[in-house]
Amino acid sequence: MRTLAILCVVATALSAVSLSTAGQEARRSDRRPGAGEFWKDPDGDPLPFQTDTEILEFLRTADILAIEDITLGVTNPRSVILHKDGVRMKAALRDYDEIFEEVRLPVFYARLRDSYVFDIAAYGLARVIGLDNIPPVTFRRIGNDRVTLQAWLEGSLMESTRIAEGITPPSAARFRQQTQDMRVFDSVIGNVDRNTGNILIDGDWNFWLIDHSRAFLRNDDTRYLERVQACSRQLFARLKALTAEEMVRVMSPPLSQSDVNWVLRRRDKVAAHIDALIAEKGEGAVLFDDLR
Repeated sequence: MRTLAILCVVATALSAVSLSTAGQEARRSDRRPGAGEFWKDPDGDPLPFQTDTEILEFLRTADILAIEDITLGVTNPRSVILHKDGVRMKAALRDYDEIFEEVRLPVFYARLRDSYVFDIAAYGLARVIGLDNIPPVTFRRIGNDRVTLQAWLEGSLMESTRIAEGITPPSAARFRQQTQDMRVFDSVIGNVDRNTGNILIDGDWNFWLIDHSRAFLRNDDTRYLERVQACSRQLFARLKALTAEEMVRVMSPPLSQSDVNWVLRRRDKVAAHIDALIAEKGEGAVLFDDLR
């Protein structure tokens, strides 16, 4: 990471070099921000982007003005200030990629890969199954180093801060809905490290999920499945209809076909769990419509 170390001192002369990622971009739907949901620059002013495609293009091609360390986290994330055509935007830079043998989190894993590349796969899958709560993220090269850049949600509230300060959500029902869909998603991707430090909340109390570096394990472990008691109708329908071909288009690279197969196995476990809940409690008690 010699190049990035130099950039942290002198980071004003870089130009963008995009990385070809045809698979991850295919058939990814855009969204137009709704009321109160818009991206802001470091000064808090609204950015002009109306779709994920516009944000991704900016992340890949804008000049890098500065790179700074972030004190949170153990994977050495950094913040980046980008500039292009008079527009400035902040992004999170990640490049941590390590393989651990015999690790306990607190469950024991014989092998665990903790990698920045899994944010790309998580974002791609989320878009396919109708979730719009992961900030746009893309690969990029900085010098000789491959990294990811993810849109920065200015003015967000971290869930750990909300808990520490005793802030109560305005709608307990919607908060619960978002929590349940998050657990469904984490179970499908095999995430073993969802915590209050990687859940962000915007001004409209929408969840935004970041840091999926400890996901996509090569097993059918669904760590959060026992806590899944409900799911949105749309998410459940899209999960059940999900095909390997759809996943490969948006998740490979960085995932292999074997990784995709493990996601499908976990999806099957999640679907069977929700079907069992419906059989026990009734559809109305398990599936819900989004309260937004």
